[in-house]
Amino acid sequence: EIRTTVEYLVQLLEKDEFKQNTIDTAWLDGLIREKSVSVDVAPHAVVSSAVLYRAYNYFQERTEYFVEMLQKGQINLQGLALLNTFTTELVYQDIKYKFVVQRTSPDSFKLTINGKTIDSKVRRQPDGSLIANFGGETRTVFGQEEPLGLRMVLDGITVLVPTVYDPSELRSDVTGKIVRYLQEDGQAVSAGQPFVEVEAMKMIMPLKATEAGQVTHNLSPGSIISAGDLLATLKLQDPSKVKKILPFSGELDIKAEAPQMDEEEDSASQLLGLVLDGFQHDTDRLVSQLTSSLKDLEGASATVSALLRQYVAVESVFAGQPLDNVMTALITDNKDDLIKVVNLAMAHQELTGRNKLVLALLRVVGTFSTKFGGEMPQELIDVLEQVAALEGRQYGQVSVSASQILEDLKVPPFEVRKQELRQMLLDSADDREALAQSPSLSAGVDLLTALFSDEDLSVRAAALEVYVRRVYRANKIMSMDTKEDEKGNLVVSWQFQFEDTPPEESPIRYGYMVVVPTVGDLTSDNYKAYLQQFIGQLGAQEAYDEPVNVFHLGCLESEPIDDATESSLIQASEGALQSCKAQLTEANVRIVNLLVPQAPKNPKYFTFVSGVGD
Repeated sequence: EIRTTVEYLVQLLEKDEFKQNTIDTAWLDGLIREKSVSVDVAPHAVVSSAVLYRAYNYFQERTEYFVEMLQKGQINLQGLALLNTFTTELVYQDIKYKFVVQRTSPDSFKLTINGKTIDSKVRRQPDGSLIANFGGETRTVFGQEEPLGLRMVLDGITVLVPTVYDPSELRSDVTGKIVRYLQEDGQAVSAGQPFVEVEAMKMIMPLKATEAGQVTHNLSPGSIISAGDLLATLKLQDPSKVKKILPFSGELDIKAEAPQMDEEEDSASQLLGLVLDGFQHDTDRLVSQLTSSLKDLEGASATVSALLRQYVAVESVFAGQPLDNVMTALITDNKDDLIKVVNLAMAHQELTGRNKLVLALLRVVGTFSTKFGGEMPQELIDVLEQVAALEGRQYGQVSVSASQILEDLKVPPFEVRKQELRQMLLDSADDREALAQSPSLSAGVDLLTALFSDEDLSVRAAALEVYVRRVYRANKIMSMDTKEDEKGNLVVSWQFQFEDTPPEESPIRYGYMVVVPTVGDLTSDNYKAYLQQFIGQLGAQEAYDEPVNVFHLGCLESEPIDDATESSLIQASEGALQSCKAQLTEANVRIVNLLVPQAPKNPKYFTFVSGVGD
């Protein structure tokens, strides 16, 4: 069947017989019979275009369906979560293709088959055609679903993606009326034998059985029929005649190029906005891209604030209220624009993924003070307060995270707090133990480590002493000595007992702490040297059945530690301690603690216990 003749006529004009003017109707009938004139389209382009056509129409129809449900007052939108996901199978040239389609924006789609993904963009034209952009090319697609399959005009070329052919089904390929069946119901029919006569275009024509078998009538004489209607079924004489359709197992021959978009549309913030609208994207990758693109506090605050406001605009409608009540109110308030209600409900349905994004954005906000400094803009504070105020268990994590950021904003800047603590140390020269026990120090104990590198030796020594007294405040410290060793490293040694154990039953324990310049100084040789210093401090300590002493190492400077460097540091420390096993045993050490500064953030602490991991 020829629906669009242009491409067919072009092929005819190129035939030698036409050029030599030796043509007649028999020549044309022969070409049609032998199908020697055809216009080919790349199969994978046909398949991808067909999937996009069906996916686009599916999403449009589902949206219209939900709007219709709302118009009828039905507020239970079950299935709305599937509005952006579509699974389809189609057969083309005896190959079955199974696609999963995700809608990534109102007019963008991600096609996935056999692990390969194709990004596409589709726009409907006023004439009803679709402009599809995928694989680095733009194609014009007209489509029409027919009983025999999906008929498309793809860039001016007509192609048919047929409905899966079943040889046991005898279907009409014309529109007309059944005149009579040529066999009785249940009678045998041979392959190629006429089984029914139909009237079409004022002519009586027979339709033939495609295979041999036992025929069963599905309609009665006089029935009006259309192309694709099922006229009869066959109980096949030879079931092996069924044509095998193989599943597609390779990769589509389509370039994995993203569709052409405006630069603004392709930005990370734009795509994250689509996630907040309820569409699917790689959130982790986009947040990473967004973080890298933030160059100053004002711009970063504006970008993140806009995204958080978009989240709040949806969830403030649903938070703290029964869903049915919310939907009823939305329908009443938007009866002339129910698509808005569908979009709000669709976004809310994706709350889990949207919460994940908001938590990631809040973590980014938590780095602003360190990365940019300065005072947090009011617009960001305002939207953080709105996020923190959301009511409901489903908002627990985001609400707590936003509240924590707001609390942190109330804390004075790092340098201000450090100078205040420095002054407290200078003012408490006569009673460091009282300062260590003071509740006012609870928020500053980690800040003490930032003063280990103060230019004033008395401040450094005071910070180290108060730090140890604070860490061991639950114990009875019997003596303490702070000094510099021959390398200029600050050292503190002390003796202590457990407070909750009678003195006669509690062993006298020894503690020793050395503060070295950098993490690079934590070598096996230095560990051994510092442990030897500790051993020299022990004197004639009583022998006990198990190790009772503690050994601390601190650093003045360190690069920021991430998961990878933390793992390497732990591994290196374990190796160094393993090489010092003899010294640790001689020093009767039960616990080794490593302190690594991360100013202005809190330091990292690593504890290694005797007998664990030996």
